[in-house]
Order: sequence, then C-alpha cells, then structure tokens
Amino acid sequence: MAETIVVRDGWKALSVRSLGKELGLTGPALYKHFHNMDDLVDRVVQRIFVRFMEYIIHYKSRIRESHTPSSPISRWAEVIADGEAYLHFWAENPQWFDAFQSRALEHNLLAFDPTLPADIVETDVRAALEQSHKEAMLPLCDAQSLAWYLRTTWFALASSIRAEQLQDAPIAWDRYHAAIAASCTPWEKENPHYLH
Repeated sequence: MAETIVVRDGWKALSVRSLGKELGLTGPALYKHFHNMDDLVDRVVQRIFVRFMEYIIHYKSRIRESHTPSSPISRWAEVIADGEAYLHFWAENPQWFDAFQSRALEHNLLAFDPTLPADIVETDVRAALEQSHKEAMLPLCDAQSLAWYLRTTWFALASSIRAEQLQDAPIAWDRYHAAIAASCTPWEKENPHYLH
C-alpha cells in the first residue's frame, strides 16, 4: 500500500496517517511492523531494487544464452547488458522511475541517480577492467568513477525514454541500445588510452 501511495501521490504523501487510512490501521499497529517512516521508505525502496536486480539477472541470462561456449559473452558485453536492462526496466515501470526521480529532486540530489544500486554496475565494470588490463590493475576509484559515469549516462537516456513515453512517441530501442554500447566502447582494451 505504501508503494501505491507513492506512485499515486508522491513520496511526501506517504505518512503513518495516510497509510493507516488506506489500510484501516492505527499508527501503533503500523509501528509493530516498522520502526519509523524512514524504515518504511527504505523497505519500499528495497522492494523495488530487488525487482530490478531480478530483472537484470533474467535479462543477462537471456543475453548469455545467445552466446556459445566457443564464443562466451565478454565482460564488456555484461556491462552493456546492465545498461540495456536498466533502460528496459524503467521503461516498463515508468511510475517508479517518476517516483525515484521526484525523490531525488525533493532532496536536491540533482547529480545523483537514485534508480540503480551502485554495486550492480561497479561489480561488472571492475571485472571488465580487470579483464582488459591484466598487467595494470586500476585502483578502486577508477572503477567507481567509470561506473558513476556510465550510470549518469544511462540515467539521461532513461529520462529521454520517459519523455518519449509522456508524448506517446514510440521508443527507438535500436538507437538507445546503440547509445548504451557507445557509452562502453571507449573503455574496452582496444582503447586503453581513455583510461589514463
């Protein structure tokens, strides 16, 4: 019900009173399940991120199935799949994209992408960098910085998709997939000078 309230009316509308009214429960009854409103908000966010992570895992397993043992998926293809899954998930769940975006705006987090747990992309970026540079391992901050850059780029693409949805325009998936691939291309081992 908290999810419903957020999607329908925004994060500011979520309160013990509004939730209790929807459920026919009192505040004390709700606090038997949650310590406070921050706890409830965190649980709502976690539920969405769990769905998102399950979506990414399923999306990437389909990508892997298209490869053969003699031609396995590369680490950079895994990162590209992260980006594609990111765009498809939020395109299929625009109400939650709007809710997370509004939360960022309410808290003045304009340079922050609240729609993706950082460790998902960072883990795959780190593995790709390690594969690309077996002799010269990059420090932790470089993987973090690159993951942040990619997430920021993908968030801009997702925002563009959302704008198209609001105008009832068809989504040009080929163009978006190409943009995701282009965001990763400079970092591959064929272009090591971009990393220095």
